[in-house]
Amino acid sequence: MLKFTVKEGYVEGDFPFGDVPISSDANLGILPTELLAASIASCSGLVFESILKKQRIKVDTVTIDVNMIQNANEANRVKKVILTYNVKGKNLHERKLLNSLALTKKYCTIVRSVEKSIEVEKKLFILPH
Repeated sequence: MLKFTVKEGYVEGDFPFGDVPISSDANLGILPTELLAASIASCSGLVFESILKKQRIKVDTVTIDVNMIQNANEANRVKKVILTYNVKGKNLHERKLLNSLALTKKYCTIVRSVEKSIEVEKKLFILPH
């Protein structure tokens, strides 16, 4: 069970690895939308890593850039999240990486949970080794 305590201007999340301040004021804590983006990116990234390992595709690094599109007419509802995967390694094949990336939609719990309300777009860039 997670525990959250409402304080003045922020909510403190009591996580196993430490307390995290969450606030709509970026000076007081992590924005709730940033947590949403972090959940989508980290879940998808971990699933991607797992799929690559199962397929014996070796990469040096994977970084994920996240952009969000919000709808100001709907209380700034997040309507789209764009995940840009930057993959670095030797002898990488774009088609194999794209196929692995496509599987993350099926196996990522968070993406599956938001798929009917938030569009999640994925892009892939292979960086020179």
